[in-house]
Amino acid sequence: GATYALVPVWLLIALVLWLLLKASGSLLLGAQYARAIDLSIWFLVGGAVSAVYFNIAGLFFFTSKTEWLSLATLGTAALAVVLAPALARSYGLTGGALAFLTVQLCALLTSWLLSVWIQPMPWHRPMLALRVLRGSWRE
Repeated sequence: GATYALVPVWLLIALVLWLLLKASGSLLLGAQYARAIDLSIWFLVGGAVSAVYFNIAGLFFFTSKTEWLSLATLGTAALAVVLAPALARSYGLTGGALAFLTVQLCALLTSWLLSVWIQPMPWHRPMLALRVLRGSWRE
């Protein structure tokens, strides 16, 4: 349940940080970094996706099947080695930022699919998971 509840929290944090950076970034960093501020949304969303990945990765430690998590990590690292240079070559800095976001999304998707296979959870029933979480707060 906490994993479900944290998804919008991480995304909201990324959005708020981006809006703060857009509003005050030029004052704090100087005009020469305006382009970097525009790119920051991709890195902030990628960081939020990475946070969700870590929420799911924690579930592997309870199953003692962390070798599957390392498989997901190695697979997405291999993707990064291929994707980042290709996108950066084609789209410049924006391509590099998009490669980061894409790799984080792949890591999340891979770990989520593996977690469904290794430890059946109510992934297809988010309201049930949230009800269980709410019930545990009352105890």
